[in-house]
Amino acid sequence: VVLVWATLPAGVKLDQRLLEIGLALIAITLLAYLLRPVGDRPAAGSGPAGAASVSLPDDSLGRAAAWLWTLVRGLGSTPVMTWVANLIRALWSVIEAFLMMFVKTATTILPTSARLSDSDAKYNQQNTEKMTAMADTLGLPQAERDILVSHWIDQIVWTSSRANRERDANELIRWWQIILSSSIPIIGLLPSVPDANKTLFASLAGALVTVLTAMQQFRRPQERWHHYRKLTERMQAEYWAFVNLDEAIYKSALYDGRGRLKSRTAPDVRSAAFQIFHERMTRLKEEDLQVFFSQVAPAMAQPDQPPAQPGAGQGQGTSS
Repeated sequence: VVLVWATLPAGVKLDQRLLEIGLALIAITLLAYLLRPVGDRPAAGSGPAGAASVSLPDDSLGRAAAWLWTLVRGLGSTPVMTWVANLIRALWSVIEAFLMMFVKTATTILPTSARLSDSDAKYNQQNTEKMTAMADTLGLPQAERDILVSHWIDQIVWTSSRANRERDANELIRWWQIILSSSIPIIGLLPSVPDANKTLFASLAGALVTVLTAMQQFRRPQERWHHYRKLTERMQAEYWAFVNLDEAIYKSALYDGRGRLKSRTAPDVRSAAFQIFHERMTRLKEEDLQVFFSQVAPAMAQPDQPPAQPGAGQGQGTSS
């Protein structure tokens, strides 16, 4: 009752008698707790230091206090009080669900660069260390090991970082487009801003939206993001297929010219598998260049035109 009374809005009055009844019940409960029978108290040493200890005389006051404590203690176990407690828990669960929904919505729709930048860098670092440590266990000659680590693993890490960069650029551009576009009508509704300032702010917001839209069409970060992400996944899959020798083309390195099975740890097995891996990765990079210059680059040069079909053009250079 006290909590309800304390949280009432200004101007709302609670019935004085109801408040007095509530305060009286609280006082009676505290009195009954202090004068409760000895059998309902915690054992010696189990309560807090300095806890009050009241000795009840064997008279009418003691019997009245015992009866009052039994009544107060039993009140909490009645079906009505149990139902009220369950109702309060249910209401709190609903409130908690709504709060979590709002919090999760805010954290989920934030730009990825605001949520995952540190985790992306940490993942790339861990992935580099894991692939490098695996390369050290393959027993490759030093020259082949250096090519694997310095060239191909670095290439995988670079494409992954570039994919994250293009993803962040795409989301940030689109987020600013949404924020600035929605702010234009809000500016017009501000009562305390002069009309001249409203026109100025709305014009600036509109100009920024136009610039961002042009950047989105020219730079095509979404197409770049998809392109680099697919390339990263293909390169990683090829690397682990080489490490595990779990594709047919890599398993062929396990057999000699007479078809006899050799040990996976044999140096010539890993060297033969590395040559296959190097050729396949080189071909994969060449195919990537063709896709980039036949689809992504034409879309950037002609923003209003759809991308060309794969194989529609040939290109030389890098996809950076």
